[in-house]
Amino acid sequence: MQDGLVRTGRGCDRAGGAIGGAVSKNFHESFAGGEVKPPSDRATGLVFAAVALIVAVAWRNSPTVLWAALGVAVMLAIVSLLAPALLKPLNRL
Repeated sequence: MQDGLVRTGRGCDRAGGAIGGAVSKNFHESFAGGEVKPPSDRATGLVFAAVALIVAVAWRNSPTVLWAALGVAVMLAIVSLLAPALLKPLNRL
């Protein structure tokens, strides 16, 4: 017993507060007034290319789907790296 408080050994005293400071009454983040920035065109294109690559791997037993998905993945990756502005309509979905 120190300073009139009984320590329980679990990080709290019997008075209800956390050891070492006051307990906050509000545990939620405030998102008021925050503007969400959309991802860049390059990042969007690379994500779609990754999804197309996953589709190609998942359907690797079907040559038609495999080659179509690989083609889409390669094209999206190239456009994302060389001319990301062309993917602006894709980013607005």
